[in-house]
Amino acid sequence: MITLRPWKGSKNEFEVDVRVENAVGRKLRQRVKAPVTGRSAAERWAKALEQELLAQLLAPEPEPEKPPPPMFEEFAKTFLDLCQADRLGTNTLMNYDGYLRLYLLPVLARRRLDEVTPKDITAIKKSLVSKSHNTMCEVLKTLRRVFNRAIAENEIKSAPVDFEIPRRKRKPAVAYDDQEQVALLAAAQAMGPMFVVAVLLGLDGGPFVLDNQGSHFQEHHIKSWMKALVKRAGLPWHGTHVLRKSCGTRIAEGGGGVAAVASHLRHKDLQTASDYVDRRRGSSSAIHALETSGRRTSEHS
Repeated sequence: MITLRPWKGSKNEFEVDVRVENAVGRKLRQRVKAPVTGRSAAERWAKALEQELLAQLLAPEPEPEKPPPPMFEEFAKTFLDLCQADRLGTNTLMNYDGYLRLYLLPVLARRRLDEVTPKDITAIKKSLVSKSHNTMCEVLKTLRRVFNRAIAENEIKSAPVDFEIPRRKRKPAVAYDDQEQVALLAAAQAMGPMFVVAVLLGLDGGPFVLDNQGSHFQEHHIKSWMKALVKRAGLPWHGTHVLRKSCGTRIAEGGGGVAAVASHLRHKDLQTASDYVDRRRGSSSAIHALETSGRRTSEHS
C-alpha cells in the first residue's frame, strides 16, 4: 500500500508511506520524504520503493548464527554421559574415562572440537611412547569415537583432522595357573579383605564395580593393588587384565569353550574371547582351590 501526503504543506514535495505484507503476515514499512518533486514523479518513486521492500520481504530469512563447537573438555563430559545413556558396559565406560583423562584431555582440553590439528595427534602419540602399542590404538579409537559422536550430535560437520589407527597386535593371553592363583589369593588374605575381594572378583570376571564412596575405583588403584599383590606372592607381573584372562582360561579349559568365555566376559565376538584364553596350560582345578580358599576367608572374617 502506498500513501502520499504533502510534505509540510508543500504542493510539489511529498511524504511517501509504503507498507507491504507477505502471506504469513510479515510486514515492512518505510515512511520517508520522496527525493523527487511533483505527484507523478513521487508516485513512480514510491512504486519502485514498494518493489524493493517486496523483494526484501520475499527473500529467505537468514538462518540464526550457530554458536561455535564446544571445547573438547566440555564435549568429553557429554560424550561419557551419552555413552552411559546408551548403556555401554562398565568396563567400556571406565576405559573411555581413563583414555580421555590420562591421554586426550592433557593435550586437547582447551581446543575447540573443530580446531584439533595434526600436531595435536602427534603430541598425543608422543605422550604414549612409554605405553604399549595396543594402548595407543585404543586411545586413538576413543578420539575417533568422540569425533563421530560429535558429528552425530551436530556439534561439528566432519572430523577436524584425519589420522590412521594402527591395527592392534594380537598377543597370546598369559594367565596365572592353579598354583599362581592360589598364591595370589594367599597374598591377598595376608594383606586384607579388600585385596581378597579384588582378587576373587577379578578371577570371577563378572560385571562388578567396587564402590569408592559413591564412585568407582580407577585403573590406577587396581594397578597399584595388583603390583603389591604379585610382589608379595612372588609372581611375575602380567598387568591388571591377567585376572580376567585367568578367568577366561579356566572357563575354556574347564569345558565351557570360547563361546562360554565370550558370554561370561561379555565379549561381542569369539575372536576377542579367544584373546582371553591362555592355551599353554590347563587350570580347571583352580576353581575348586579358589572356592575352598574363599570359604576359609569368609569363615575367619
